[in-house]
Amino acid sequence: MPRPRPLPVLFVLLAGLVAALALRKGADYVHYYDWSRVAAAGNANEIRCEQLSPAGQPMSQWSHGPGFLFALPHILTFGLLSEDFSIRLAGVAASFVLWICIYQIASIMTAGSGPNARLRACALVFLGTHAGFYAFSLSSELFTLASLALLVYAMIPGGLPDLLRFAAGGAAAGILIITRPQLIIYALVAFAALLWQLVKTKDIGRARFVASALFLSIPFAACAWQVAVTRRWMTGDAMKSPYFFGDAEWWSVDFAHPKLAEVFFHPWHGLFIYHPIYAAGVVLIIIQIFRARRGWRAFAVATAAALALHIFHQASWYCWWLGTGSFGNRGLAAASIVILPWIASACALGGGLSRTMLFAAGLWSTALLWQGETNFYTYSELLQSMAFILQKPEFLTAIAGALAVAAAVLWRRRGGAADAFLFGICIIYICKRAALALHQNKELPLPADIFVSFVAAGAAAWLFKCAIRDSAAAEPSEAAPNAPFHARTAAIAVVVACVATVPIFLRVTERRDSRIVPGVETWPDRSLRHPFQDEALLQAAREMTKLPGYEEDRVRLAGFIERMKLAPK
Repeated sequence: MPRPRPLPVLFVLLAGLVAALALRKGADYVHYYDWSRVAAAGNANEIRCEQLSPAGQPMSQWSHGPGFLFALPHILTFGLLSEDFSIRLAGVAASFVLWICIYQIASIMTAGSGPNARLRACALVFLGTHAGFYAFSLSSELFTLASLALLVYAMIPGGLPDLLRFAAGGAAAGILIITRPQLIIYALVAFAALLWQLVKTKDIGRARFVASALFLSIPFAACAWQVAVTRRWMTGDAMKSPYFFGDAEWWSVDFAHPKLAEVFFHPWHGLFIYHPIYAAGVVLIIIQIFRARRGWRAFAVATAAALALHIFHQASWYCWWLGTGSFGNRGLAAASIVILPWIASACALGGGLSRTMLFAAGLWSTALLWQGETNFYTYSELLQSMAFILQKPEFLTAIAGALAVAAAVLWRRRGGAADAFLFGICIIYICKRAALALHQNKELPLPADIFVSFVAAGAAAWLFKCAIRDSAAAEPSEAAPNAPFHARTAAIAVVVACVATVPIFLRVTERRDSRIVPGVETWPDRSLRHPFQDEALLQAAREMTKLPGYEEDRVRLAGFIERMKLAPK
């Protein structure tokens, strides 16, 4: 009887744990829940906001995509599943898509490089980036990460059957922009790569060429149309985002004065402060620009350009820290997937120094991951918090459990103890999240905490042993393995989800147009007032008062708020 392979076993384990885990409500959950009610009821007036847009629509500056995806299981089962269960099921499905694609990308990038490189890459992405935290969050970040992971996987020739690869690429790009429209920069890079691959494909028939191009473009175009329509509802202009607003003296997005240093290095959600592994990813991309062969060099240049534009856009946003309910700068969570191929390559080919640096970066982020949503306004607060977590029994028992995994692997003289340690922490963290949820988010007593950590450590050691055996048996020349069943299933699920949003959105559009009188103008003086969510602006202003310094920014924002009070509504 053949032994179970590690990947199916791993995902069965994750399925049970994530299903038991009551996925936490992420940032802005209530606004995405409003959009899920809109999708379920087919009525845009389900948004709970007294403030109206220029078209008489209840105002929401948040994208409709996450809410529609949350509502899909409820709608596709004709109401058999409750709305709350539908949201949780959609979250679990998105988490599966995310980690299936991450594992497949890591497998391809580390093919033929030794036993545990793929698990090392997955563990570092889990611990060292946003991916580990937001995989358990009912939020737009989860859908962003899942769709971008599939998009990157679809860009790899041979990973998926060709027609499915182009359909999945178009669908993933579409979901990406209805979730976060500003991430179109990544979708465009992927589109260019996929189209270039299609054009360069030899001996492709005209019918297959046309089918592939249509499978790629139609889902994306349908989602771009949804974004344009919702923008027209909220701002009166299909090309204008509700995130862009201001007057002659202040704008929400100021490209002339980006807060680049703050986005990278400020203790309040600074990218490199929470996740130093991103700095390693940026360095690796730059190295590939100068050293890689032609195809990879072009990909590295495009990746670097898209990432730079994304960071610049985030730094130009007046609320650059992106709220208090955050683990790191969640606006840059997509970078987790962008750096994945390069981190995986370093795990496969890097020397001892590079692996040590990646390992250290992962450990630093692990201590922050264990604390969850955090807000440090000064470096002193950050260091005090890190010192505190290093003394907590729950964290120390987790480290002890991971060390037990490493010791077991080292004792057997198979695989790397450091890789086993990282993998063990990942499993223990997942078990901890599940256990806390089952105990209504109350901390477990120390004996139970130790028990959870060491049971999880045993599971991690067994899975790691299976992974070493299977990796060692893999063909070293396998550069782009064919997609296994679970990867094809994930791709098909995303295509179905993307296509399903279209009739749902058409239904909402039809009912909305029949209820709201065309030409209604609720903001007569557009020269002074632009469509935006009042409460979100006031909340950002309150958060800014906690930040030392930045007095000029506070004064300018307060001045805009005061002028808006005088503008006619």
